Amino acid sequence: MSEPQLFIKARTNYYANPPSTWKRDADYWEKDTSNNLFYMSGNVGVGYAIPGSRLAVDGNVGIGTSIPLNTLDVSGGLLVRGNTLINGNVGIGTNNPQGQLQVNGNIYISGSSPGMNMFVITTTGLTTWTVPANIYRCIIELVGGGGAGAGRVLNNGGAGGGGGAGAFCKAILNVTPGNVFNITIGVGGTGGTGNGGNGSNSSLTITGIAGMITATGGTGGISSNGAAVTIQGQGGFGGSVATFTLPSSVATVAMLLSGGDGTGGATAVTSASFGMGGTGGGTVYGTGGAGGSTTNAAVDATGGPRTGKVPGSGGGGVPAGSSAVQNGANGAPGILVIYY
Repeated sequence: MSEPQLFIKARTNYYANPPSTWKRDADYWEKDTSNNLFYMSGNVGVGYAIPGSRLAVDGNVGIGTSIPLNTLDVSGGLLVRGNTLINGNVGIGTNNPQGQLQVNGNIYISGSSPGMNMFVITTTGLTTWTVPANIYRCIIELVGGGGAGAGRVLNNGGAGGGGGAGAFCKAILNVTPGNVFNITIGVGGTGGTGNGGNGSNSSLTITGIAGMITATGGTGGISSNGAAVTIQGQGGFGGSVATFTLPSSVATVAMLLSGGDGTGGATAVTSASFGMGGTGGGTVYGTGGAGGSTTNAAVDATGGPRTGKVPGSGGGGVPAGSSAVQNGANGAPGILVIYY
Protein backbone atom coordinates (compact mmCIF):
# COMPACT_ATOMS: atom_id res chain seq x y z
CA MET A 1 0.00 0.00 0.00
CA SER A 2 1.32 3.46 -0.84
CA GLU A 3 2.26 6.00 1.84
CA PRO A 4 -0.48 8.49 2.89
CA GLN A 5 -0.38 11.79 1.02
CA LEU A 6 -1.82 15.15 2.08
CA PHE A 7 -3.62 17.38 -0.43
CA ILE A 8 -4.77 20.95 0.18
CA LYS A 9 -7.92 21.70 -1.82
CA ALA A 10 -9.31 24.87 -0.21
CA ARG A 11 -8.84 27.02 2.89
CA THR A 12 -10.31 24.55 5.37
CA ASN A 13 -11.09 21.54 3.18
CA TYR A 14 -8.54 18.76 3.43
CA TYR A 15 -8.57 15.23 2.24
CA ALA A 16 -6.02 12.46 2.27
CA ASN A 17 -5.13 9.40 0.26
CA PRO A 18 -5.92 6.75 1.37
CA PRO A 19 -9.28 7.91 2.87
CA SER A 20 -8.55 6.22 6.21
CA THR A 21 -6.01 8.95 6.96
CA TRP A 22 -8.42 11.84 6.22
CA LYS A 23 -8.54 14.69 8.73
CA ARG A 24 -10.28 18.09 8.70
CA ASP A 25 -9.48 20.64 11.34
CA ALA A 26 -9.26 24.41 10.86
CA ASP A 27 -6.60 24.54 13.59
CA TYR A 28 -4.19 22.58 11.44
CA TRP A 29 -3.22 23.12 7.76
CA GLU A 30 -4.56 26.18 5.97
CA LYS A 31 -4.11 27.43 2.44
CA ASP A 32 -5.01 30.98 1.44
CA THR A 33 -6.10 32.37 -1.92
CA SER A 34 -2.45 33.15 -2.84
CA ASN A 35 -1.52 29.45 -2.47
CA ASN A 36 0.41 30.07 0.76
CA LEU A 37 0.35 27.06 3.08
CA PHE A 38 0.23 27.48 6.87
CA TYR A 39 0.36 25.10 9.79
CA MET A 40 -1.43 26.91 12.57
CA SER A 41 -0.79 24.69 15.60
CA GLY A 42 1.46 21.84 16.76
CA ASN A 43 4.51 20.14 15.24
CA VAL A 44 5.16 18.64 11.79
CA GLY A 45 6.80 15.26 11.41
CA VAL A 46 8.23 13.79 8.19
CA GLY A 47 9.00 10.19 8.93
CA TYR A 48 8.09 10.73 12.61
CA ALA A 49 4.64 9.88 13.98
CA ILE A 50 5.21 12.01 17.10
CA PRO A 51 7.45 14.96 16.19
CA GLY A 52 9.13 16.59 19.18
CA SER A 53 9.82 19.97 17.52
CA ARG A 54 8.19 22.35 15.06
CA LEU A 55 9.74 20.33 12.21
CA ALA A 56 11.25 16.87 12.64
CA VAL A 57 12.59 15.06 9.55
CA ASP A 58 13.79 11.47 9.47
CA GLY A 59 16.08 11.40 6.43
CA ASN A 60 17.88 13.81 4.13
CA VAL A 61 16.55 17.26 3.29
CA GLY A 62 17.18 18.95 -0.05
CA ILE A 63 16.87 22.71 -0.59
CA GLY A 64 17.20 23.60 -4.24
CA THR A 65 17.82 19.96 -5.10
CA SER A 66 15.51 16.96 -5.31
CA ILE A 67 18.28 14.44 -4.58
CA PRO A 68 20.06 15.48 -1.35
CA LEU A 69 23.43 13.82 -0.82
CA ASN A 70 23.60 14.44 2.92
CA THR A 71 21.43 15.23 5.94
CA LEU A 72 21.07 18.82 4.68
CA ASP A 73 21.96 19.54 1.04
CA VAL A 74 21.61 23.18 -0.01
CA SER A 75 22.04 24.19 -3.64
CA GLY A 76 22.57 27.96 -3.58
CA GLY A 77 23.21 30.45 -0.80
CA LEU A 78 22.63 29.70 2.88
CA LEU A 79 22.04 32.53 5.38
CA VAL A 80 22.18 31.67 9.08
CA ARG A 81 21.03 34.23 11.66
CA GLY A 82 21.99 33.62 15.27
CA ASN A 83 24.29 31.08 16.89
CA THR A 84 24.99 27.78 15.18
CA LEU A 85 26.25 24.63 16.94
CA ILE A 86 28.01 22.05 14.78
CA ASN A 87 29.01 18.75 16.36
CA GLY A 88 31.62 17.38 13.98
CA ASN A 89 33.95 18.56 11.22
CA VAL A 90 33.14 21.31 8.71
CA GLY A 91 34.48 21.20 5.16
CA ILE A 92 34.41 24.12 2.71
CA GLY A 93 35.38 23.00 -0.77
CA THR A 94 35.82 19.43 0.46
CA ASN A 95 33.32 16.71 1.41
CA ASN A 96 35.80 14.88 3.65
CA PRO A 97 37.17 17.38 6.20
CA GLN A 98 40.00 16.01 8.32
CA GLY A 99 39.67 18.59 11.12
CA GLN A 100 37.03 20.70 12.82
CA LEU A 101 37.37 23.19 9.95
CA GLN A 102 39.05 22.41 6.63
CA VAL A 103 38.94 24.94 3.79
CA ASN A 104 39.99 24.06 0.24
CA GLY A 105 40.49 27.56 -1.18
CA ASN A 106 41.04 31.11 0.00
CA ILE A 107 39.34 32.79 2.98
CA TYR A 108 38.25 36.41 3.30
CA ILE A 109 37.12 37.77 6.67
CA SER A 110 35.87 41.35 7.00
CA GLY A 111 35.39 43.38 10.16
CA SER A 112 34.51 46.94 11.12
CA SER A 113 37.54 47.75 13.31
CA PRO A 114 41.13 48.48 12.13
CA GLY A 115 43.13 45.27 11.81
CA MET A 116 39.98 43.13 11.85
CA ASN A 117 40.07 42.27 8.15
CA MET A 118 41.87 39.12 7.14
CA PHE A 119 42.64 37.51 3.79
CA VAL A 120 43.93 33.92 3.81
CA ILE A 121 45.49 32.34 0.73
CA THR A 122 45.97 28.58 0.65
CA THR A 123 45.60 27.95 -3.09
CA THR A 124 48.96 26.75 -4.40
CA GLY A 125 50.56 28.51 -7.33
CA LEU A 126 50.39 32.22 -8.23
CA THR A 127 47.69 34.49 -6.76
CA THR A 128 47.39 38.29 -6.64
CA TRP A 129 45.85 40.56 -4.00
CA THR A 130 45.24 44.29 -4.33
CA VAL A 131 45.50 46.56 -1.28
CA PRO A 132 42.01 48.03 -0.67
CA ALA A 133 41.20 51.73 -0.37
CA ASN A 134 42.24 53.50 2.84
CA ILE A 135 44.68 50.74 3.84
CA TYR A 136 48.28 51.89 4.48
CA ARG A 137 49.68 49.12 6.68
CA CYS A 138 49.22 45.37 6.94
CA ILE A 139 50.75 42.39 8.69
CA ILE A 140 51.59 39.22 6.77
CA GLU A 141 52.40 35.66 7.81
CA LEU A 142 54.00 33.47 5.14
CA VAL A 143 54.81 29.73 5.38
CA GLY A 144 56.51 27.41 2.87
CA GLY A 145 55.25 23.97 1.86
CA GLY A 146 55.96 20.97 4.08
CA GLY A 147 58.05 17.98 3.01
CA ALA A 148 56.52 14.52 2.61
CA GLY A 149 57.25 11.53 4.81
CA ALA A 150 59.41 8.69 3.50
CA GLY A 151 58.00 5.39 2.27
CA ARG A 152 59.09 1.76 2.21
CA VAL A 153 60.06 -0.48 -0.70
CA LEU A 154 59.01 -4.10 -1.22
CA ASN A 155 59.82 -6.69 1.47
CA ASN A 156 62.59 -5.27 3.66
CA GLY A 157 62.54 -1.71 4.88
CA GLY A 158 63.12 0.26 8.02
CA ALA A 159 60.84 3.04 9.19
CA GLY A 160 60.76 6.21 7.09
CA GLY A 161 61.52 9.67 8.44
CA GLY A 162 58.90 12.41 8.70
CA GLY A 163 59.03 15.40 6.37
CA GLY A 164 60.38 18.77 7.48
CA ALA A 165 58.09 21.80 7.83
CA GLY A 166 58.20 25.00 5.79
CA ALA A 167 59.85 28.17 7.12
CA PHE A 168 57.78 31.00 8.64
CA CYS A 169 57.97 34.77 8.19
CA LYS A 170 55.94 37.52 9.89
CA ALA A 171 56.36 41.13 8.79
CA ILE A 172 54.72 44.55 8.95
CA LEU A 173 54.34 46.16 5.51
CA ASN A 174 53.80 49.85 4.69
CA VAL A 175 51.55 49.85 1.65
CA THR A 176 49.56 52.15 -0.61
CA PRO A 177 45.99 51.47 -1.76
CA GLY A 178 46.18 49.78 -5.13
CA ASN A 179 49.51 48.02 -4.48
CA VAL A 180 49.42 44.53 -6.02
CA PHE A 181 50.83 41.60 -4.05
CA ASN A 182 52.11 38.73 -6.20
CA ILE A 183 51.87 35.61 -4.06
CA THR A 184 53.11 32.08 -4.67
CA ILE A 185 52.00 29.45 -2.16
CA GLY A 186 54.35 26.49 -1.88
CA VAL A 187 53.11 23.00 -2.66
CA GLY A 188 53.48 20.25 -0.07
CA GLY A 189 55.87 17.43 -0.98
CA THR A 190 54.45 14.21 -2.42
CA GLY A 191 54.92 10.93 -0.57
CA GLY A 192 55.99 7.71 -2.30
CA THR A 193 57.90 4.51 -1.58
CA GLY A 194 61.29 6.21 -1.42
CA ASN A 195 62.41 9.53 0.01
CA GLY A 196 59.62 12.02 0.59
CA GLY A 197 59.25 14.88 -1.88
CA ASN A 198 60.41 18.34 -0.86
CA GLY A 199 57.94 21.13 -0.17
CA SER A 200 58.29 24.17 -2.44
CA ASN A 201 58.90 27.79 -1.44
CA SER A 202 56.21 30.37 -0.77
CA SER A 203 56.99 33.94 -1.81
CA LEU A 204 55.58 37.47 -1.94
CA THR A 205 56.55 40.43 -4.13
CA ILE A 206 54.90 43.82 -4.61
CA THR A 207 54.54 45.10 -8.17
CA GLY A 208 56.88 48.03 -8.76
CA ILE A 209 58.93 47.47 -5.59
CA ALA A 210 62.26 45.64 -5.59
CA GLY A 211 62.81 42.67 -3.32
CA MET A 212 60.72 39.83 -2.01
CA ILE A 213 59.91 37.62 0.97
CA THR A 214 60.57 33.90 0.63
CA ALA A 215 59.57 31.15 3.07
CA THR A 216 61.47 28.04 2.04
CA GLY A 217 59.85 24.63 1.88
CA GLY A 218 60.79 21.69 4.09
CA THR A 219 62.70 18.72 2.74
CA GLY A 220 61.23 15.23 2.50
CA GLY A 221 61.89 12.47 5.02
CA ILE A 222 64.62 9.95 4.18
CA SER A 223 63.85 6.33 3.38
CA SER A 224 65.89 3.45 4.78
CA ASN A 225 66.35 2.39 1.12
CA GLY A 226 65.31 -1.21 1.64
CA ALA A 227 67.71 -1.80 4.51
CA ALA A 228 66.90 -4.14 7.37
CA VAL A 229 64.05 -3.17 9.66
CA THR A 230 66.61 -2.29 12.32
CA ILE A 231 67.80 0.62 10.15
CA GLN A 232 65.75 3.81 10.37
CA GLY A 233 65.25 6.62 7.91
CA GLN A 234 66.21 10.16 8.89
CA GLY A 235 63.68 12.93 9.31
CA GLY A 236 63.55 15.73 6.76
CA PHE A 237 64.97 19.16 7.53
CA GLY A 238 62.71 22.08 8.17
CA GLY A 239 62.85 24.95 5.72
CA SER A 240 65.81 27.24 6.44
CA VAL A 241 65.16 30.69 7.89
CA ALA A 242 62.96 32.72 5.53
CA THR A 243 64.72 35.34 3.38
CA PHE A 244 63.67 38.97 3.30
CA THR A 245 64.90 41.53 0.76
CA LEU A 246 62.14 44.17 0.61
CA PRO A 247 63.43 47.68 1.43
CA SER A 248 63.23 48.80 5.07
CA SER A 249 61.00 51.71 4.04
CA VAL A 250 58.39 49.16 2.99
CA ALA A 251 58.73 46.37 5.48
CA THR A 252 59.75 45.62 9.06
CA VAL A 253 60.56 42.04 9.97
CA ALA A 254 58.70 40.83 13.04
CA MET A 255 59.76 37.18 13.04
CA LEU A 256 61.78 34.78 10.87
CA LEU A 257 61.72 31.08 11.81
CA SER A 258 62.97 27.90 10.20
CA GLY A 259 60.50 25.03 9.90
CA GLY A 260 60.53 22.17 12.38
CA ASP A 261 62.56 19.08 11.45
CA GLY A 262 60.83 15.76 10.92
CA THR A 263 61.78 12.98 13.32
CA GLY A 264 63.55 9.81 12.24
CA GLY A 265 61.72 6.51 12.12
CA ALA A 266 61.90 4.30 15.21
CA THR A 267 64.17 1.27 15.03
CA ALA A 268 62.55 -2.17 15.06
CA VAL A 269 64.32 -4.70 17.31
CA THR A 270 63.74 -7.66 14.98
CA SER A 271 61.99 -8.39 11.71
CA ALA A 272 59.03 -9.57 13.77
CA SER A 273 58.57 -6.20 15.46
CA PHE A 274 57.70 -2.86 13.97
CA GLY A 275 59.10 0.60 14.54
CA MET A 276 56.95 3.72 14.25
CA GLY A 277 57.41 6.00 11.28
CA GLY A 278 58.83 9.46 11.85
CA THR A 279 56.54 12.42 12.62
CA GLY A 280 56.40 15.38 10.27
CA GLY A 281 57.87 18.69 11.41
CA GLY A 282 55.54 21.36 12.80
CA THR A 283 55.04 25.08 12.23
CA VAL A 284 53.71 27.90 14.42
CA TYR A 285 50.25 26.68 13.42
CA GLY A 286 50.63 23.19 14.88
CA THR A 287 52.30 19.79 14.64
CA GLY A 288 53.05 17.68 11.58
CA GLY A 289 51.51 14.41 10.46
CA ALA A 290 52.04 11.38 12.72
CA GLY A 291 54.18 8.49 11.58
CA GLY A 292 52.58 5.19 10.65
CA SER A 293 52.28 2.32 13.11
CA THR A 294 50.82 -0.45 10.93
CA THR A 295 52.42 -1.92 7.82
CA ASN A 296 50.22 -1.93 4.70
CA ALA A 297 47.93 0.76 6.17
CA ALA A 298 47.10 3.47 3.65
CA VAL A 299 47.93 7.13 4.19
CA ASP A 300 45.48 8.72 6.67
CA ALA A 301 43.90 5.33 7.41
CA THR A 302 44.03 3.83 10.91
CA GLY A 303 47.64 2.97 11.59
CA GLY A 304 48.87 4.65 8.42
CA PRO A 305 51.12 7.71 8.16
CA ARG A 306 49.25 11.01 8.40
CA THR A 307 49.24 13.84 5.92
CA GLY A 308 50.43 17.20 7.23
CA LYS A 309 47.24 19.06 8.16
CA VAL A 310 48.29 22.48 9.44
CA PRO A 311 49.83 24.86 6.87
CA GLY A 312 53.42 24.02 5.98
CA SER A 313 53.68 20.94 8.21
CA GLY A 314 55.49 17.76 7.19
CA GLY A 315 53.92 14.41 6.40
CA GLY A 316 54.46 11.26 8.46
CA GLY A 317 56.79 8.41 7.49
CA VAL A 318 55.95 4.71 7.22
CA PRO A 319 56.67 2.14 9.96
CA ALA A 320 59.35 -0.53 9.68
CA GLY A 321 58.27 -3.94 8.46
CA SER A 322 58.92 -6.79 6.06
CA SER A 323 55.88 -6.58 3.82
CA ALA A 324 54.47 -4.83 0.78
CA VAL A 325 55.40 -1.35 -0.37
CA GLN A 326 53.94 1.57 1.56
CA ASN A 327 53.78 5.27 0.71
CA GLY A 328 54.78 8.10 2.99
CA ALA A 329 52.26 10.88 3.60
CA ASN A 330 52.19 14.19 1.73
CA GLY A 331 53.32 17.44 3.31
CA ALA A 332 50.85 20.32 3.72
CA PRO A 333 50.88 23.31 1.35
CA GLY A 334 52.02 26.68 2.64
CA ILE A 335 49.86 29.67 3.47
CA LEU A 336 49.76 33.48 3.44
CA VAL A 337 47.66 35.37 5.97
CA ILE A 338 47.17 39.14 5.52
CA TYR A 339 45.78 41.22 8.41
CA TYR A 340 44.78 44.79 7.55
